[in-house]
Amino acid sequence: MKLKLPLIATAICLSYGVSAQTGKIALKNNAVQVQSNSSKITQRTCGTEAPGAQWDAWFNKQVEDFKIANQNGKAQMVNYTIPVVVHVIHSGQAVGVGFNISQAQVIDQINILNADYAGTGLNNGNAPAVFSPLKANCNISFCLAQKNPSGVTLTEPGIDRVNAVTNGWSTTGYTQAYTDATIKPATIWDPTRYLNIWALDLGSGLLGYATFPAASGNTGLGGPFGTTTTDGVVILNKAIGSIGSAVTNAPYHKGRTTTHEVGHWLGLRHIWGDGNCLTDYCNDTPTAQQSNFGCPTHPYKVGVCAGNTTGEMFMNFMDYTDDLCMYMFTTDQRTRMQTTMANGTYRSQLTTSAATLCTIAAATPTAGFLMSTTGCVGSAVSVTNTTNGTPAPTYVWSSVSPTGVSFTPNNTASAPSINFTNPGTYSITVAATNSLGTNSQTKVITISNCAVVCADTLTNVSPTGTLMVGAAGSDTATPGCSPKAGYIAGSNCYKDKEKAEYFPTSMYSSIASPQIKSVIVLFYKNGTQGTGGTASMAVNMKLYTGTMAGGPTATTAPFGQVNANIGNIVAVTATNQVNYVGSQPIVYTNPIIRPYRYLLASPVNAPATNGFFASVTLPTTAGDTAVIFDDPSVATGTNWELWSDNTWHDLATAWTGYSTSLAILPEIQCGVTGINKNSVLDANVSLHPNPSNGLINIIATLPNAQNLEITVHNSLGQLISSTKHNGVTSNVFNMDLSSYSNGVYIVTINNGEEKIVKRLILNK
Repeated sequence: MKLKLPLIATAICLSYGVSAQTGKIALKNNAVQVQSNSSKITQRTCGTEAPGAQWDAWFNKQVEDFKIANQNGKAQMVNYTIPVVVHVIHSGQAVGVGFNISQAQVIDQINILNADYAGTGLNNGNAPAVFSPLKANCNISFCLAQKNPSGVTLTEPGIDRVNAVTNGWSTTGYTQAYTDATIKPATIWDPTRYLNIWALDLGSGLLGYATFPAASGNTGLGGPFGTTTTDGVVILNKAIGSIGSAVTNAPYHKGRTTTHEVGHWLGLRHIWGDGNCLTDYCNDTPTAQQSNFGCPTHPYKVGVCAGNTTGEMFMNFMDYTDDLCMYMFTTDQRTRMQTTMANGTYRSQLTTSAATLCTIAAATPTAGFLMSTTGCVGSAVSVTNTTNGTPAPTYVWSSVSPTGVSFTPNNTASAPSINFTNPGTYSITVAATNSLGTNSQTKVITISNCAVVCADTLTNVSPTGTLMVGAAGSDTATPGCSPKAGYIAGSNCYKDKEKAEYFPTSMYSSIASPQIKSVIVLFYKNGTQGTGGTASMAVNMKLYTGTMAGGPTATTAPFGQVNANIGNIVAVTATNQVNYVGSQPIVYTNPIIRPYRYLLASPVNAPATNGFFASVTLPTTAGDTAVIFDDPSVATGTNWELWSDNTWHDLATAWTGYSTSLAILPEIQCGVTGINKNSVLDANVSLHPNPSNGLINIIATLPNAQNLEITVHNSLGQLISSTKHNGVTSNVFNMDLSSYSNGVYIVTINNGEEKIVKRLILNK
């Protein structure tokens, strides 16, 4: 089910229309968004703070000394190469989608930087005749770093992808303060070896900002200077490059924001001196009154500032004009940047690192891979390719006994999964080849007929909105109640008794002896509350047989039921994200999701035919409300409702034209044998989703506070994760294994009194 999640929502507003057939209100959600830059930016904004007079005095002396040394032949313009790493901060999107910009977009930005700093960038030939002789080749180039700080060759040169969700950060509309205090220190690479660029969703309309080079040998200077935890450049992700998401960001869509901010990082001031007709300390940039926007026509503002006879140099990269209308640095600006590279803290050491980071020596491949020594018929075996070689090798995987062996997606993939249809012992070989030669490695694996392995599964929706199943309560919009309306604040006008979600057998047919262990319901925190009478606060879960065409088959005889009330649900710790609802997690800025788990006293068999319904009973007392998340993007609705006259009705028909799936999520397991039925951990701790794409939720619903130790081992027995959590009751813990290869992992959960082991399958 492909979902269209709202941009991170902090509250829910409701718009509504009335059904002509039933008079019920069809509610639809609209997200109230935090202040991010998802909307179009119409005017350039740079968040770089101007350095103070003490720094200006120090740096200007360095510039003058450099000029004198250059004239005397003691110094000269040097060709500098700067290694770059771009930290792409995203919130779980696939590469090339949304905040997770593509490799091509990053490469495009580096190409733009190199052209702009060489004086050959887009539209540079448009410089007016009076300014054309001043255009400069700055003798500075940029390369995407080939290795990370540990010396490991990067799969995507110069790119460090960082998931904000798994780091527990907010995921949109970042402020400078949050970026500098939280994101930068956690992600920065050694600034003496790399120019760090952060591509993220800046808030407050900012396009970017940078740190100035600190004054070497001077202490106590306050100001916008880079440190070991902050040095570098921050750019709005859709202002990176000129392709991908940048095409939506006109007129700031040609990569010039990065050119501008790197100019600050190299010591350049705004051409208007950050004041009215002030100086940028470059004699060849005419004095400018203030920042310029749009695309002015030369000559522009002649004589507005004293001594300006040529007009302002609005096409300079250090002005604020549109990307298409800025295209030059000057010779004096080049001198300042060269001075920075020779003297600036962190900057002066970058040329040394470029020698090892910008290129990788050619080498014959050394083939290698990791693989389990045992496996099961019908279960994919994962491999981890550890081959080295430059240029990058191509691969051919093979088996000495090829019958019954297949490689997915094919035998030339870098790290395919391997499937075996027959038991036996197999020799698996990888041959790695590049222009310098070929090398191979062979390993042996024994395949057996194994018992069926089953994993718990949540079978339903990925929620994107809210569906009101009770009164609006404290929500920001509360439709009134009338003969033609549906709800009023504090009451369930129509006295509807239950909402039920349908699950066909196809959702669990692949599971051996499927049993329903529990049902997790995602309640909306701000609309689920209890203020009415205790007796009517029940919000129970029931399981019915039935079909989507005919609805639940009984109103009084569910084959499974768990009782709860509003108080139980409100007591659950709210979270801002869940990862077990689809291929992508749902993430909100604030903790507004209450995942309540209805745990059956013992698992019940899932119907072998037709499927089943899982329902939630609704409160009817004024002040008692229950709000469940839903997915309104489905083509066909999958739910029914029980009216006050005890008749069931298809929700899509009752609410004309409104199709939805409720966030009612049955937990399906294999038929269980040989497990201690009194195990507190087994009954109250589960992993979802399983199989997983790498983002896993560990859901605990323990009857009392316990201290848990959670460890994860791979199929080779190697420990890959160990965490401790104290005082756990109703909690959801996030675990990110997306960087590990496909295969079976062993998750051990220990509370000091008992230990359980669960198999986790990664299948990305």
